[in-house]
Amino acid sequence: MEDYKGEHQAPDKDSGAPLHDLTGVYPADFHSGLGARYYGDEGGSAKDHESVNIMQRAKDRPNKEVSMYRAVPYEKNKAEKIKDIEKDMAKYMARGKAPSDSSLSGAAWYNWAHEHRGKLESEPEEAKQPIKKINAGDWVTINRKYAEEHGKAHLNGNYKILSKSVPAKHLYTDGNSVHEFGYDPVENKK
Repeated sequence: MEDYKGEHQAPDKDSGAPLHDLTGVYPADFHSGLGARYYGDEGGSAKDHESVNIMQRAKDRPNKEVSMYRAVPYEKNKAEKIKDIEKDMAKYMARGKAPSDSSLSGAAWYNWAHEHRGKLESEPEEAKQPIKKINAGDWVTINRKYAEEHGKAHLNGNYKILSKSVPAKHLYTDGNSVHEFGYDPVENKK
């Protein structure tokens, strides 16, 4: 499943610098107290400071564990969809009102919901499986807030956040953003 990756490739060991050694991507003053202000995306915002601090703590520590995050599309599975319909049907039975986002009302909505639940129950599971893990080559971030903002903006708020702890040597940057990295867990063979 490659359709969620985006249009351009994430940096990797062949095209970027590892998180633990930013030489060649950022100048030496990146590791100063002004790193977030000089090189952050938002001129030194709290989010910039958080990412730069993580980057600075990983300096010269290739095996330092770092949390990475990725916002991916969230789609309810068949069981979740059925559960939602049954919840709305129970509310209807208790209050006599259809959900506010429905164009139908009263018994017409309840009949539709009953039929829709039956159709869902008889359908096979979707062939499209939800994204459950972060893969090599994915764009990731070391800042959870950045991942959440990405999900809200680029996935229309219909997202979930995946996370994983990895060694700093598996995250690569091209210097485009202090928040964006490529995940490349393949070790260099020497």
